[in-house]
Amino acid sequence: MRNITRLVCTGLGLLLLGIGCIGIVVPVLPTTPFLLAAVFFFAKGSIKFHDWFLRTKLYQHYIINIVVKKEMTRKSKIIVLGTITGLLIIVMILAPIWHIKALIVVIALLHYYYFLFRMKTDDQ
Repeated sequence: MRNITRLVCTGLGLLLLGIGCIGIVVPVLPTTPFLLAAVFFFAKGSIKFHDWFLRTKLYQHYIINIVVKKEMTRKSKIIVLGTITGLLIIVMILAPIWHIKALIVVIALLHYYYFLFRMKTDDQ
């Protein structure tokens, strides 16, 4: 069972890494959240993949400041918040129950609070 979990986590890490790489080229698709998720799943699934990914230029360029310094560039924050807002608006429109819509508003507010007040802005 443990080997299956590790295999699934490694597979998800590779999938998320691929989507994150596509996000570098496609402006609508955010890169950072997918790469962060890939790091998480590699850590759970495979030490070799995790160590390899920590040494890549992708990690060094997109993730290290977020993980180590807890900071993002202004442009990255705008892209992440824009994407999150767009996706949550779509879900709100499709959600049939007002309780779900209220929960989505709370989630959106928490995202904005975190990115605007808790995550430092790197003014490069």
